Amino acid sequence: MDQPRYTKKVFLLAVLLFCFLSGQDMVKGEEWKSFTNKQGDGSYFSYDRENVVRVSTTTLLVWEKRVVPTQGKFTAMKKKGEPIKMRLWEINCKKRTGKLLLIKEFDQEGNLLSSINTDESTQAELIAPRSIGEALYKAVCSKR
Repeated sequence: MDQPRYTKKVFLLAVLLFCFLSGQDMVKGEEWKSFTNKQGDGSYFSYDRENVVRVSTTTLLVWEKRVVPTQGKFTAMKKKGEPIKMRLWEINCKKRTGKLLLIKEFDQEGNLLSSINTDESTQAELIAPRSIGEALYKAVCSKR
């Protein structure tokens, strides 16, 4: 196996394991920053700016979630009892590509309900213009 590719896979696996084990602390943190305008339903998308991980000189790992207004407050849930969904993205700033790596769901108290590793089943794709993906790309790649 090619050594740089093997090293990258081992590093990525270690980061995914860390994210899997520590994701609960990130559910309700104040380190989340909006990267879109309000959508038609009043929701917006945010990313965890404190936990962006640089995998290489051009590639970042970043958590994203949708925040929805509920009874005058903004929350990551659509209604009481609905899980908080977070997605871990690998974004290549140079190639302008994104790949979904992990999807996690938490209850309102931050307890992990499910975790789906999509790393093996998805490939990096070009980020579509004027999309949520492009907004996330601009938010994290322009600052690094």
